[in-house]
Amino acid sequence: MNIKQDTINAEEMAKRLNTTSSNIRKWCIELEKHGYEFVKDNRKKRYYSLIDQTLLSNLKYAIQEKKLPLEIAAMTVVKGFDRNRSSSITQEEHSKTEETNRELTVHQEYNNHTTDVVLNTMKEQFEQQ
Repeated sequence: MNIKQDTINAEEMAKRLNTTSSNIRKWCIELEKHGYEFVKDNRKKRYYSLIDQTLLSNLKYAIQEKKLPLEIAAMTVVKGFDRNRSSSITQEEHSKTEETNRELTVHQEYNNHTTDVVLNTMKEQFEQQ
């Protein structure tokens, strides 16, 4: 993957998500604590793909709209991402799907609906505990 061609930096991601670069960095640190990995250059600077943008958008929605604490929101979003990733049948199919996803524009309404389902499931689990 050509880092510069296929990805954007934190400042551009902040613009796309209508937030600050500081929030992007803070959110990424929390996502990484829960096992998510971002593309980094040799100086450890993060670069973001469209998949990362979707994940960060879902995280922003969970924090700002659903009022979840950052740690719980990050854990929920990463679990949802891992669940979607593990449903791939083969690594080859996963790679093809990933390439296709890069070419498509993700609709925010769908993201919000998916996030709602994941968040409601997590909320029920927390309440049961």
